[in-house]
Formats: sequence, C-alpha cells, structure tokens
Amino acid sequence: YRYDADTSYQNPIIYGADPDIMYHNGMYYLYFTDTQDMQLFQCYTSPDLVHWSEPQVVFHGEDGWGFNEYMSPNVIYKDGLFYMFYSSHTLRDENNKRKAFISYATSKSPLGPFKSELKLPLHSDIQEIGGHPFIDEDGRCYLTVVRFNHGNEIWAFEIKMENGIVTPLDDTLV
Repeated sequence: YRYDADTSYQNPIIYGADPDIMYHNGMYYLYFTDTQDMQLFQCYTSPDLVHWSEPQVVFHGEDGWGFNEYMSPNVIYKDGLFYMFYSSHTLRDENNKRKAFISYATSKSPLGPFKSELKLPLHSDIQEIGGHPFIDEDGRCYLTVVRFNHGNEIWAFEIKMENGIVTPLDDTLV
C-alpha cells in the first residue's frame, strides 16, 4: 500500500474508554465511559466514521441503577426503543468491598436521555460486568457478560426485551 495524501485520511484520536458503536438511520453513535466523570456516559456521532461531533451526555448515573463508576455502555435498538446496558457498583459493605452488576436504561432517541424505571441490576446474586446485547436473525435477544467465578469468564444468556423492560432468561445461561 502506498500512502497518498489525496486519498488517505486519519481518524482523530478521541477521548473515552469502553467504546461501543451503533449504526442507526445513517448515523454512527459511539458511546463511551467518561473516565474523568464516571457518573455519566457520553456519545460522539459521525455520518462516515471519519468526521466526529463533539461528545454529548446521554446518561447520568442518577437516572439509573448503581452508585459509582458507571462503565461499559452498550446500546441496541429494538421495537422503537434504545436499550443501554451498563455496569456499576454497589455501595461499599462492612468490609469496604463493592460488587459490580449490570443494569440498563432506555430512551426513544439514540442520544438519550437514557433512564431506568426499575433502577435494579439484571442479577443481584452474582457479580457481572459488560453487558453486550445481540439480536439474532430470528428476533431472539442475547446478552454477553463477564462473571468472576474462576477469573474472568464470558457467559451468554437470552433476554426478553419488551416495552422497555429487560428480563434475563436464566435457564439459557451458557
């Protein structure tokens, strides 16, 4: 490959961690963890993956479940709603330990504001982070997560996403 300044470009270096990108109606949405203020998520937009907007806030921690360090926003569109899955922590316990869990928030717009009516984690009995959604060709929805059983383990299970409510189908866990 020969570099040619007239036909080549270089993407800008943009700020953020835990990126997730979604394409919807001709626009790319790049969601990320703001490591300077882990109480919110922001989003860049681009029509072409080359030219990017300034980031804008799409989620505030007080609008969802969790107490600090909101991480790993992953967004998917289904039946007129955008579902944002994310990780956060509990308050510190008597041993000064926190636990990480996955929750979700919804919006009618890919730019939010994302809010959670239930403000609960998907599972409260086992720690998990991540929360990357996938919709199969048959319309069934799945979520991949990381659990800390014997180190980091990747798990997947089917979820029901209906009318802004996400229900894990735990009997499908693999």
